[in-house]
Amino acid sequence: MALETETQFRSMRIFSLLVLCYFTQLQAQNTFSVVHHNLNMLAGSGRSIFEVDDGYLLFSVQWAWDSTTGAVFVTKFDLDGNYVFEKQHKRTRNLDPGLIDPIALNMDGSYTAAITCFEGGEAPDSIFLYTFDQDGDTTRSVFLDAAPSQGMRDCLLTPDGSFLISGICTIAVDPLADCACIRKVSASGEELWRKTWPALRSISNALPTSDGGYLLGTTDSFYPDLASILKVDSLGNQQWIRNFGGNALNGVSSLLEMEDGSFLVPSAFASLDSSQNAEDQYSSLYHYSSSGSLLWRHDIQYGRLSTAAQIMHSADGGYWLTGGYYQIPRDPDLATTIWKLDAAADTLFSRKYWYYGGYGAVNAATYGINTTSDGGLIMTGLAKQGINGEQPLLGSCWILKLDQFGCLTPGCQSVGVQEYEMALQNALQLSPNPSSTLVHVELPLPEGYRLAGDVQALVLDAQGKEVLRNTIGNTGLGLNGSLDVSGLPSGMYFLHLRDAEKWLAGGKVIVE
Repeated sequence: MALETETQFRSMRIFSLLVLCYFTQLQAQNTFSVVHHNLNMLAGSGRSIFEVDDGYLLFSVQWAWDSTTGAVFVTKFDLDGNYVFEKQHKRTRNLDPGLIDPIALNMDGSYTAAITCFEGGEAPDSIFLYTFDQDGDTTRSVFLDAAPSQGMRDCLLTPDGSFLISGICTIAVDPLADCACIRKVSASGEELWRKTWPALRSISNALPTSDGGYLLGTTDSFYPDLASILKVDSLGNQQWIRNFGGNALNGVSSLLEMEDGSFLVPSAFASLDSSQNAEDQYSSLYHYSSSGSLLWRHDIQYGRLSTAAQIMHSADGGYWLTGGYYQIPRDPDLATTIWKLDAAADTLFSRKYWYYGGYGAVNAATYGINTTSDGGLIMTGLAKQGINGEQPLLGSCWILKLDQFGCLTPGCQSVGVQEYEMALQNALQLSPNPSSTLVHVELPLPEGYRLAGDVQALVLDAQGKEVLRNTIGNTGLGLNGSLDVSGLPSGMYFLHLRDAEKWLAGGKVIVE
């Protein structure tokens, strides 16, 4: 009955998303790209993000306000991406709930995390089960276990109201050794059972399956195949294991079950006989049957440390897939890539986003991802500044809200480029705005900034139809030009600036 209730809950949520998406397709959705810095300008990164009635709730790991330990934070943003509040949860040692979307959403709207409390030295690692409400407060904290070495990677709500916790457990104390493990615990913190895999390094995530068991993903192993998936029954007993990916330097960050009981697994692939750089590989999507047979593999993108990280259903019956690769010698080092797939998992389009440019800049909004009630996406992760940034190499929380087409500025699906230079957005100036005649467009460019060909200004109406196009001149210091909007009906329009390769900046234009 619990599994049936969970299935009904998911079906109702998907139906609600489809209905809401239908009524919002023709109007602009709230979109934003926000970097949230630690209070003391120290390291932080987003881990999971959820939509609530009036905004979004971000779970992150940052340095504590007293700068002594790593702590878990819950931060509220409104529907436009504006900061509302932040709550800190710390202990005397470092806290970490896991890296890739580790927070569980409970049926009552609360949230649960399995949090490792650790530090260097000989002190044992402790595990706690935390429950949070939508105000970011802790409603319960339960001690689970202490051991010489352990770490949590994922916390999954099971259909019976318990939690399946994935990660690392100690298997030997002297000499110290740990391995991949899962444990099931009750809501009150009682350990119901535990399973370990000494040949594997860590279990990164778990997916409840329609037969009452679980599909597990690994981050790495002690064998040449660096990624595996394991199918276990409801008590954690292994049914089958599949190693894949050749010598790809990657693990499994996300798992998805299809209606027929088969599985989609995003990861990476590199041929064992490849003559390329040892770090060059494909972002790939694998399709496995319910019995573990490989049905197909789609190699999507090739590059340095290229990977597909997260996959989830979209409101139109297809899928969203996220990942990226290190751009050598392009700027920045790492950008987030989003692929839209149809129901057959074939690629319809892709988009590329980043917030910080420059050498050493890393932009990965792929740690936590969820669909939103307007049919779009809300994503979080890490944005790290380059070596010449205002705070060089500082990592901060990045929140990226996109519409149902994967666009940050509505209408991007009609512009014809897939790369997005987010670092320039705040410098765009449109004046006067509103206007009934001319709108002056000015975009200063950093010294040495590379443009690919002429820059076009495209103006789209609210339905995404192009109504005006003009070339914007480059003065050497930046872009400067004007648009004649006198022939357009009154209303709101969307301006997009693009060169031959990438989107540069965009904004709303109001015609009176």
